[in-house]
Amino acid sequence: MRLIKMNNKWNIDFWEKNDGKCYLIKEFIEPLKKNNKVLLKNLFSRMDRYVGRPMDDLILINDLEKIDNDLWELKFHTQNEIRFLGYKEGILVFYAFCGFIKKDQRIRNYYIESAKKRLIEFKKEKNIK
Repeated sequence: MRLIKMNNKWNIDFWEKNDGKCYLIKEFIEPLKKNNKVLLKNLFSRMDRYVGRPMDDLILINDLEKIDNDLWELKFHTQNEIRFLGYKEGILVFYAFCGFIKKDQRIRNYYIESAKKRLIEFKKEKNIK
């Protein structure tokens, strides 16, 4: 699902499987919508600002950081630290596989393992090696 696009800079996609299932929306966005609409609004506002800047700028200031091979972390600094884990395709698209509010110094293994499994699914569906 192409969610954010601005001035032909780059996009944040909430990745949907071929069957239409979107893990990020089901597991993170929908619960956030129910429980904290203000935080959700702030997240979308931050996303708008991010895509208005070159992706390389976010890498330089560590708001977009490589975690492991093809897995990246996109950081949103709102009243809570929100993170998306996903795949960066060149400098044009970030495919978000999972999202969470960061509560610990390190990313919990659960999120990394989930994102890695989804990355494998994503690559298989998109025929990426």
